[in-house]
Formats: sequence, C-alpha cells, structure tokens
Amino acid sequence: MHTDYKFRLKELFDSCRFEKYGYVSEFFIARALGKFYGCKYIVYGAGKNARAVVNYLVRTEGFPVEYIVDSNPQKGEIEGIRVISREEFSELNRERKEKWCVLVSISKYRTHGKMTYDIDSYLYSEGAVKIIKATSQCCTKMDWYDYFFENKQKFLDKIDLLADDTSKETYFEFIRAYLEGHSYKGRTFPEEEKYFLTKEDIEHYEDEQWINFGAYTGDTIYHFINQGFAYKKIYAVEGDTEIAQELMENLSLLPAELKNNIQIINQYFGGIPYCSLDHYFADDKITYINMDIEGAEEEVLKSAQNIIKKNRPVLAVCVYHKKDDLLVIPDLIRQIVSGYSFFLRKYPSCIGNYFDGYFELNELVLYAVPNERVKCHLEEQL
Repeated sequence: MHTDYKFRLKELFDSCRFEKYGYVSEFFIARALGKFYGCKYIVYGAGKNARAVVNYLVRTEGFPVEYIVDSNPQKGEIEGIRVISREEFSELNRERKEKWCVLVSISKYRTHGKMTYDIDSYLYSEGAVKIIKATSQCCTKMDWYDYFFENKQKFLDKIDLLADDTSKETYFEFIRAYLEGHSYKGRTFPEEEKYFLTKEDIEHYEDEQWINFGAYTGDTIYHFINQGFAYKKIYAVEGDTEIAQELMENLSLLPAELKNNIQIINQYFGGIPYCSLDHYFADDKITYINMDIEGAEEEVLKSAQNIIKKNRPVLAVCVYHKKDDLLVIPDLIRQIVSGYSFFLRKYPSCIGNYFDGYFELNELVLYAVPNERVKCHLEEQL
C-alpha cells in the first residue's frame, strides 16, 4: 500500500506553521547591544545571499535592519531596505554618530583573510560595536517559503510526475523543511551514488558517453569508476580554471586505460551558440548528463535540446539552487522529450553538517530516465 504523499503535502500546506530552526548564540549579544546600548542594526553585503539573509533577520529573528551597506551596490533596495554604498554610509554616520551592530551576509566572510580585514577595518572605523556573520544561520530562505505558498497548486500537481514512493517522500520532506523552518529530515542516499541511480534501478550502458558538468576536482568521476560503471568517453566540464587544473592533476592518477578516455573541458556552457551543448557535442552520442552548476541548469538544458531529443540520455540535474527548480526543470525536460520517468533523491550535505546531525537543504538531484532504461522493479510503479 502506497502512502498518499499528495494528500500529506496538501495537509502540510493547509496546516503549516513556521518554526524557527536553531539559533545563533551571537544573536543574543546583538539583541542586548540594542536593548542596553541603543545599537542600531545594519546588514553588510548586498550580494546573492543578501535577500535570504535580510528576510530571515527581519521576519524570523525580528531585527530592525536600517540599511544594507555594500562596497559596490548594484541594487536600490532589498526586501524594502535601502542599499547604500560605503561612502554614503560614512557620510550618514558623520551626522548620526550611531553605534552599530553589523550582520554580514557574505558567505566567505571569516574564511577570506584579506576580505575579513578590509570589512572589519572599515566597519570598526564607522562605529561598529559587534560584527556577526549571519549567513550560516539563514538556512530557511523566507523568499522560498513565500514562493512555495504562492505556487501551492503547482507543487501539489508536480508530485504526480514522480515515479516512485521514495521520490515522493523526498519531495514531501524537502518542501516540509522549507515550510516548517527546519533542515531536511527525510531519507538520504550515500554520497557515492550521487548522480547515478544504481545498476538495479536503471540500465547503465557499457559504452556510456557522459558529460560531467561541474566536474570540480574529479570526485564524481572517481565515484563513477569506483561503482564499477563502464564508459566509452567522459567529458569533464569545469569552468573554473584553477579548479580545472586540480581536476587534471587528480585524473592524471588514473590508469592509462581509464584516463585516456576522459576529456577535460575548461569552459562554461549556456544558451549562446558557441558554448551550447548542441553545438559543442553535435557529433557525439551523449548517453548520460549530470549537472551541478550553481543555478545554470535550466540555461544549459535549453542549449542541449537537440542532444536530448536525438540521444535520449539519462539526465541527473541538481534542483536545489533556485526556488523554482522543482517546477521549472521537470517541465522543461518534458517539453523537450517524451517517454521519460522522473526520480528524486537527496544526498548528504557537507561533512561538518553531517556530523552535526542535520542535513541542509541542498544536494537534491532530479533524475530524468528514458523509460527504456528503467529496470523492472521501478517500472511497476510507473
């Protein structure tokens, strides 16, 4: 008897109550500085993390953030809060002479020595009493929370697309984590299986030609080889030049019969002709594609429409970088090709969080598998 995950998801949407997951000890200090010393609050950094951080700080933690300060501001405001330059903040500070508690939204703050020194020096010179890194706490992205509710019916309908109960459970638990304000508590699969449903699940070809997007330092390729999968050719795509150099060094450790069939491609792909998949791999019979490319998955898939139609490859695509991934990515694949089954699997987050006992809301992979490659025990659920 199968669990009715669509019904459970509807109940979740109807009865959901957001609860803050965890806390940051330094936030207690921040509150005390406001209460006893009249410190005002600003966020430093208006980059890609800023919206989620500001949303979390204001709506969940209740900090009355006055400004967002950035060394090179590109936006006028974020979540209704004005973004100003360092120069503008310094000018304003000369008039107000406030004490500030600063909440930093930059993920590399505290890990990049030069950046840390620059930010700290500037902020302390402008009256900062306390500087707190606020990114790691904001695992709950309030804009995602809003988006899920705004698209409730679409998310309810999308669960019907998933082929097995494991996928539906994963989908339910992933959405529940966002709606209830905690980290993912559902089933996870071993890291070495990431991007590869097992031989018991799908048919893996002996002459697989695989595009490994976001090859990084070669870890996924080593997982693939260690699992005993055969291949004719692997295209290891890594856009970052420094990482691609490390990738080359790591792959050079493989025996000749393995590394000679791996080609490293150090460039980015997307929608323009000279770096589209359809253009670059026009003469290759691509049978497997995986993507973990920081939110560029949709764009790259659009550039591979001819390859997907002609070769019907297995697609293993990360769907956790953008809040609309779970809706947009499967719809795009279905527009390109028919006769595919969809599976969803969750893998562990970074090792520190693994041993801390919780999984962050990432490492979620959507598998689109041509029906002719799905094994019997999964076919029974189609």
